[in-house]
Amino acid sequence: MKKRLAAGLIVAMILAWGGAGCGKSDSQKETKAPETKKETQEQKQEEQPTKAAETKEAKGEEASGETGKKLKIGLTLSFYNDPYFIDMRNVVKDWCDENGYEFLEFDGASDAAKQAAGIENMMEAGIDGLILAPVDSAAVVPQVQKCNEAGIPVITVDCNADGGEIVSFIESDNRSAGILCAEYLGERLEGKGNICITNAPNSSAARDRDEGFREVLAEKYPDIKILDTQKSGDMPTGMNIGENWASQYADLDAVFCIDDNSALGVQAAFEAAGRTDIFTVSVDGSEQPVKDILDGRLVAATAAQQPKQIGALACEALLDHISGKEVEEHIQIPVILVTKDNAQDYLDGKLTQ
Repeated sequence: MKKRLAAGLIVAMILAWGGAGCGKSDSQKETKAPETKKETQEQKQEEQPTKAAETKEAKGEEASGETGKKLKIGLTLSFYNDPYFIDMRNVVKDWCDENGYEFLEFDGASDAAKQAAGIENMMEAGIDGLILAPVDSAAVVPQVQKCNEAGIPVITVDCNADGGEIVSFIESDNRSAGILCAEYLGERLEGKGNICITNAPNSSAARDRDEGFREVLAEKYPDIKILDTQKSGDMPTGMNIGENWASQYADLDAVFCIDDNSALGVQAAFEAAGRTDIFTVSVDGSEQPVKDILDGRLVAATAAQQPKQIGALACEALLDHISGKEVEEHIQIPVILVTKDNAQDYLDGKLTQ
């Protein structure tokens, strides 16, 4: 009976999170690149409509290399069931709409084979450039190489491809995210305890987070023992893993989750099992986990990313490359650790990097 009640609680929590799926936009730190661009453009249209129109037209001509050509921009991200990627996607779409570019997109849906097919479909549709967050860094290499052969520039965001020619890779400083989480966890445990980890080895970003986290433990907190590591990247998987850990490890003190969705799942499982003695740290900075931090639930800290800024920089890099300008090959965006001490400021958009 107790197990059935726990399952009921878990289902209710999944439904509650599903209703809040797109909430990260408002909670994410104000990323001036996309928002300022929009405001500035509106002001220019009011004050100097002729000049704004001429500038917009000139940009299109410079990027295409010929008058009247309408650019087709392709976008495919790892999955859309995450506010982080939704924010990024919306920035790219808004940029295309503002500049008169045709916007083609494909949801990777956490399926490398489907994403590969989506990329090839967009290639057949004649895209002039591709912004890509791979489902699998290795599996996407053949599609990147096909883009290279077709002369289609590829910008990677969040995760990089393991091969092929990439114009620019734009990501959060994922290694620092792992380091910040390890420092927080180590200090809170006072250098001693038992932990578990969720990771996503198919993702270059997740690998960097995991590496940074483990290096800090090895160097500064050798008495913190890792009991188990499991693959996760979404809430349902995190819940399943959390259920097993809650019953398997009576001496578990904390969990490092590779992303907020996994952390929410682990949190739900532990709360349903009555294991409120455990805390979690994670990466993303989504709205719901930050609210949970304020409420004193099991999610205690999250290393916040800036998806809007990543999306805006990807658009800028792609346009610059098509226009014949030099583009930085690797751009890292800072992350910031959100805890109960600064969570409200983060939600209010007051934190600065």
